Amino acid sequence: MNKREFMLAGAAILASASVRANGAWPAKPVRLVVPFPAGGAADVQARLIAARLSARLNQPVYIDNKGGAGGNIGSLAVARSPADGYTLLLGTPGPMAINKYLYRDMQYDPDSDFVPVSFISRITNVLVVNSKLPINDPVEFLKAAREAKEPLAVGIPGKGSAAHLAVVSLEELANVKFNQIFYKGSAPAIQDLIGGTIPFMISEMPSVTPHVKSGQLRALAVTSGEKWALTPTLPTLATYVPGFESIGWFVVVAPKGVPASIVAILRDAIDKTLAEPEIVSRFNSLGAVPAGGSPEAYIRRESSKWKRVIAAAKIEPD
Repeated sequence: MNKREFMLAGAAILASASVRANGAWPAKPVRLVVPFPAGGAADVQARLIAARLSARLNQPVYIDNKGGAGGNIGSLAVARSPADGYTLLLGTPGPMAINKYLYRDMQYDPDSDFVPVSFISRITNVLVVNSKLPINDPVEFLKAAREAKEPLAVGIPGKGSAAHLAVVSLEELANVKFNQIFYKGSAPAIQDLIGGTIPFMISEMPSVTPHVKSGQLRALAVTSGEKWALTPTLPTLATYVPGFESIGWFVVVAPKGVPASIVAILRDAIDKTLAEPEIVSRFNSLGAVPAGGSPEAYIRRESSKWKRVIAAAKIEPD
């Protein structure tokens, strides 16, 4: 443990003692809002964390799924909640770093309406093709895309989604155009990919892994900037398209104004939870790598990156 880590650990301990002595926080259940329907990667991770946090905080931590508008509805609900630490948000790239460039009337500002609490995890996307296609690696994929008489069709689970921006970024960096086919979510797009209606997708790994294992789809590369430890046999797309990176991530934030002492307690409890071997194993099974610490700098960097991509692609806000 270096000096900075030692000081942060000490601050968390002192903050915890101070808050409990003066306000006995938490004195009631804590709500963790997931701005998407139940069952997705964000929801699963939130529920894994909530179960452990309940024991660490000696209060129930329960999940409240508030989906809609690309995560904006649930995020707005948290932004308007009291700044007392009893309402938290499970944030993802959309509501925290992308949507502000795609929606004309957001009604909340992710930069000023929240305080970062903890960096939960990162999860890579993967480039997959229908396994019947004679495309076995990124070199063959890029060759096919550039030599096709008509742009290759790509399934996209919604305008402005992380997958959409990954495709847009790939087009720019690889100097190629695709026929973007939009779907209402990943499931119908993956079914069309399996059926051969579309030849490829960029998707979160957990959504396509079962189909890769069954032989219906073929994984060509991960979209992380560096080799992904959980899939060491897959190359990075960045090896063939320098500068390309598309990572999913999950953070916990609270309404702006929550006392720093409460943020310190929460971050300490979440970080300890993320270090538990069972949690690491469960996250890894989802294709996710636990993180920990403050997500502030990472969110800022991602926001800047996607702002540039959206502007370069001339994607107009709705």
